[in-house]
Amino acid sequence: MNEKSTNRIIFAISVAVPVLVAILFYTPALNLNINVSFLPKLHAILNSTVAILLLIGLYFIKAKNIKAHKLTMLGAFSTSALFLISYVIYHSASESTLFGDSNFDGTVSAEESAAVSSIKMVYYIILLSHIILAAVIMPFILITAESKVENIMEA
Repeated sequence: MNEKSTNRIIFAISVAVPVLVAILFYTPALNLNINVSFLPKLHAILNSTVAILLLIGLYFIKAKNIKAHKLTMLGAFSTSALFLISYVIYHSASESTLFGDSNFDGTVSAEESAAVSSIKMVYYIILLSHIILAAVIMPFILITAESKVENIMEA
């Protein structure tokens, strides 16, 4: 595949994924006939695994162990992809949680809102920066992964 085609695919994925995730938050939950309540814990495990793999990969590259570094980065990329798939499944099959809805009844009462009012702005700032950074990083991840796969194929 030539570079122009690859860049088009990377661009399409980089636009499609954030758009799909945004759509998930504005559409009713799908009835997939599966219990997805375990997925948030799985997401935490997958993201923790990615963080650990990235640190191990850093260690390997500093130790000049290129082969172990490549395998570790492939593991981190694959685990991140698994997280993304699981994240989309979870958010397509479950209703969104409202910030401050401590009793999970789908509404935020005046008492619940008052209980979280002091941290609400901090939460939204962190959430907004997370959403923006997650969308911005996507093409960089795909470009890096593609170039490494290309190097492997040429070797």
